[in-house]
Amino acid sequence: MSEKIFLVDQSTDFSKCIAIFRRENCKIITFDYKSHKILKKEKVNHVISETFLDNEKLEQIQLEVLKLSEWYNHDLIKEILIYDGIQIGELFRSEFHNFLIPFIKKVYEINQIKIRFEDSNIICSSNIFEIANEIFKNPSRLETGGIYNKLEDDEIQYNVFNKIDIKISKENFQKLKRFSEIALKKFLKKNKVKNYEKTGAFVEFDTIKFESLFQNVSKFPLKIFSYNRRRPSIWNKKTFSIVKNSNIIPYSDHNYEAKEGDLDDAKKIYTDILNIFDNLSFLQEYFIFDGQSFGKSLRPYLLKILERKISDAIKEIKMAKEFISSSKLSFIVILSESGFTEQIMMKLARRNNIQVILLQHGLFFYSDDAIEYNKLAGVLPQFSDKFFAWGNNPKKYAVSTGFPKEKIFEIGNMNLERKFMKKKETFTKKKVLLLATGPKNQHHTGVNVRELERFEDIVYD
Repeated sequence: MSEKIFLVDQSTDFSKCIAIFRRENCKIITFDYKSHKILKKEKVNHVISETFLDNEKLEQIQLEVLKLSEWYNHDLIKEILIYDGIQIGELFRSEFHNFLIPFIKKVYEINQIKIRFEDSNIICSSNIFEIANEIFKNPSRLETGGIYNKLEDDEIQYNVFNKIDIKISKENFQKLKRFSEIALKKFLKKNKVKNYEKTGAFVEFDTIKFESLFQNVSKFPLKIFSYNRRRPSIWNKKTFSIVKNSNIIPYSDHNYEAKEGDLDDAKKIYTDILNIFDNLSFLQEYFIFDGQSFGKSLRPYLLKILERKISDAIKEIKMAKEFISSSKLSFIVILSESGFTEQIMMKLARRNNIQVILLQHGLFFYSDDAIEYNKLAGVLPQFSDKFFAWGNNPKKYAVSTGFPKEKIFEIGNMNLERKFMKKKETFTKKKVLLLATGPKNQHHTGVNVRELERFEDIVYD
């Protein structure tokens, strides 16, 4: 009788499977950090998928994904995905890049597992099955269920009442956001700014992180909108207070109505892409890693992603155009050139002669070998008219990549200043808190169980 091999990941319903794992004489392989931690806690013997690849291969995946994530520029695809002059595929390139890293890693690992356990009885989680079915002969599903194909911006997580974190779908978030905006509108000041010289918009700004900026806007003759599509401007008592006592005007979309033609446009684009994908030759010839195609395995995931993103893009483009038209903007301020909303606003702003300012909001790598990575993350100015940098180091780095020196302004770090102000208020406290940022999923270390455990050990030691 052949050995049973269970391939599991975070999509597995472990509440139903733990008993099976303990009862069966089998080998279990986990494919992500969450599944590994669950089985480790339950004291179920298992092997992590990183056993089947090395760091050199992970580095290779990292480099290949940078190129593969630009699939939308292929001659067969690029014209189909352009809507109102905006390339839809480019809008979610960064998200898709972060999706591809663990996906290709998983494909490679499963291929290596096949070499070791070709004659075994393979049983997979529903998410892994789509890949394993193209590699093994007759693998079985551990459970019924659809594939997990959400990208980062498809779920929203934020803090309510300062203590409760909730995670909801983007669709439900938009419904709650719209309802809250209508409910809170009467409590906010109307016509806050009467004598203003310019009108601008902060795009996807976190109200708490930029509290000092929001409060200081009132010192200038500016009318500023908060244009947030992925996050609310107000979500708890503190953010309500910040917005209420500032001159910031949260933009509400409750008057926006989708047109019937929008749905028709989305269906046409999706159908045209589907016709190309049905042939499979594009997918199989383009999506190749280490000499092996994974295009057929990727197909159901990419189609699900596209179905959402095409509709989202059309809606967001229409809404952004309506906002720009009604608000008569002079400038917009963005935190990244790669975000979904930010790209749409940036492209429409340039089309309407509206100045685009990129505001540095975090540290990034100031090295030559990180240039492509920084461009992907949108932290380097490429298309903005001005770059507001924290200091001399990011300024010099931006200049070294070709951005004009005269368009860069050193403004300091507002977030750090906010932290220092808080520190003064709580100076009598003697406890020291270490804030450590873990590996990011834009890099292979963010999906490498060994690296994540090593990081955890360093923090806890």
